Amino acid sequence: MGTLDFKNFILGTHPFELLKNYELERVLESVDIAYFKEGEKVIAKNTLPPEHFFIIAKGIIKEIDENEEEHFYSAKDCFDIKAILNKNSKSDFIVIEECICFALRKDVFLDLTASNKEFSDYFVQDISSRINSLLSKGTTQNLASFMISTIEDDSYIHPAIFIEEDKTIYEAVYKMTENKSTSIFIKYKSGDIGVVTDSNLRKRVILKKRNFNEAIGTIGTKGLITIEKDDFLYNALLLMIENSVKRLVVTSDGDIVGTIEQIDLLSALSHKSYLIDIKIKKAENLDDIKSAIKDLSHLITSLQNRGVKVRNITKLVNELNSKVYKKIFELVFPKEVIENSSLIVLGSEGRKEQTLKTDQDNALILKDGFTFEGLQEYTQEFSASLIECGFPRCKGNIMVCNHFWTKSLQKHKEDFFEMLDNPSNENLMNLAILFDANYVAGDKSLFTSFKTTMLTKIVSNPAMLSHFANATLFFETPLTLFANFVLDKKEHKDELDIKKGAIFSIVHGIRSLALQHKLEITNTTERIVALRDLGVINEELANELLEGFNFLLTLRLKIQLEKESKGQHIDNYVKPKQLTKLERDLLVDVLKLVDKFKKFITYHFKLNMV
Repeated sequence: MGTLDFKNFILGTHPFELLKNYELERVLESVDIAYFKEGEKVIAKNTLPPEHFFIIAKGIIKEIDENEEEHFYSAKDCFDIKAILNKNSKSDFIVIEECICFALRKDVFLDLTASNKEFSDYFVQDISSRINSLLSKGTTQNLASFMISTIEDDSYIHPAIFIEEDKTIYEAVYKMTENKSTSIFIKYKSGDIGVVTDSNLRKRVILKKRNFNEAIGTIGTKGLITIEKDDFLYNALLLMIENSVKRLVVTSDGDIVGTIEQIDLLSALSHKSYLIDIKIKKAENLDDIKSAIKDLSHLITSLQNRGVKVRNITKLVNELNSKVYKKIFELVFPKEVIENSSLIVLGSEGRKEQTLKTDQDNALILKDGFTFEGLQEYTQEFSASLIECGFPRCKGNIMVCNHFWTKSLQKHKEDFFEMLDNPSNENLMNLAILFDANYVAGDKSLFTSFKTTMLTKIVSNPAMLSHFANATLFFETPLTLFANFVLDKKEHKDELDIKKGAIFSIVHGIRSLALQHKLEITNTTERIVALRDLGVINEELANELLEGFNFLLTLRLKIQLEKESKGQHIDNYVKPKQLTKLERDLLVDVLKLVDKFKKFITYHFKLNMV
């Protein structure tokens, strides 16, 4: 492998892409290529730490850890950080398929972890932070599936077997062997339930040279850590990490049904394209789809409570939503329509910033000249199916069942030109959601053509771009000169709308700047980063906007989840009195930032002249 190939390989191996250029050059200078035959032991248990940190280029390595549990590593996996940091190896690493590794000198690896916090954090951070890191790098496919799945969805539950406390250790081991189980539950006469695992047997029986005829109840562990079978795999993994255990007791309405083991979850997280993708792909009707996406709000609540950043939650939710859209599209529409149309999502769905399903915004672009008898019936069924799956009807009727949003490519372009020529408030809002459009299914070339036309036309019309940017100022910032909140006095008494008062201004102002510079990306956070890198926004303002926008989305999600849990209508209104002092203070600061950003947009687009 040449230097360039190796460099590309390393950059494609997380977290090495976090290294600075000079750090990467040091890696290239300090790495050797190591070849290991099948059956060879790369690292031996209870030995001094290896002199190298290994990155697998080809082949498979099996780790057998101190509990005799097995873990597998393949291309782009790394090992063994634990041995290096702990200064000794507690595992055997054995080649089970001939292996080529890049061997990075230990001293260089340790220098990198000392000098680059992001790089170091990947190896030492907790599970929630690791998830944020993976998601921010776009490694979402397997992880999203893992996080949305419940324990009962897959074959992770090892069936429970029981034995009475006065049975012998030998009888318990025999029963475990007969059932191919690594644990057994003990029924005590007191009514308590205990557990014995294979590692307990090694430590408490074999190493202690105890008599196998002693009662199994004498070595049982009580105080079981349990999790309900309808909970998420993600929560099971976190519970294991928090309690430093390798298995949990799975219950159903309080009754023990089995165990779930950490090795199974980590294996799924690392190597499996997971259940939710399969369930949606295999769905044959709406009931199958609804089954696949059940308890989504439960998942969102769990992620937020665990500290996963809101932008990463939205990535997961919108990835799932897109797959649902695509599957319903394929179930409802005839193949001929699918091949001659492009399904797109608009607004917050197009920006991938939607969390709880507030409403659906979608459209259909038909190939020029294509007609299909009874098309309206299919568009009505599609919208109704989305509603049945939990995507509420759009109040503005921006859905494919509205003929205005289902039309030929040429008609879409003509109506777009009409909106540009007549920039009424309604047209400006329609333009805004169109500019955030994203492809979901069908013929992507139709969407690409429409998107290209939009970007080209708006950039060639600076005056129109200023009119468009002027919408950033549509809503007043709900803050007085003395930093007091301006609250609603009518239907939403003592509340303020953070979407109109803050979120919209940031989203639309950034959208206007992105259009001016022909950026095709739609996500607001990604647009801010791109505009910062282009020098359109200075680093200080960009960082303030990133933090402020994240705070607003996090606060809105928190309030919406609270309202949903109480059976209240989900909206964008926040009651400041119900916030903590820190949240109120931060909200004041962010609203001041919104005013600052509005001034920037006013100056940048010369809105005082519009």
